Amino acid sequence: MTNQSPPSFILLTDLHLSDTPDTAAHHALAWAVDAINEEQPDFLAIAGDVTTFGTQPATAHFLAKLKRVQIPVLFTPGNAELRSGEGLPLLGDWRTLANRNYQSDTLSALLPDTSTSALPAAERQWLEHMASAH
Repeated sequence: MTNQSPPSFILLTDLHLSDTPDTAAHHALAWAVDAINEEQPDFLAIAGDVTTFGTQPATAHFLAKLKRVQIPVLFTPGNAELRSGEGLPLLGDWRTLANRNYQSDTLSALLPDTSTSALPAAERQWLEHMASAH
């Protein structure tokens, strides 16, 4: 029997970053990234509404901070990312299924995309498949 510690993670949600980088929310995110890199949990989960209006500048600021994270990152968008849609192209690969789940021997973490305020059939099927496979 192995004395393995349980998986650990940090969840960030509802950052609502604006286009202006010198705000309390942007400074809090910078602080959180430093703390995450120091703590080194198994992964970071980011569950939507990272921007206020889904604009390119706010999304770019968010991604610049995200590049500094030294652990695996899961991401699912929120409805705020769809408000203008400008930032969606910047999120690109971050919106893929591969970046919305974490699997270990003892944990299966799944972040469904509910940004449209619903759980689409494809998301339900993905969740069911992942839950039955683990």
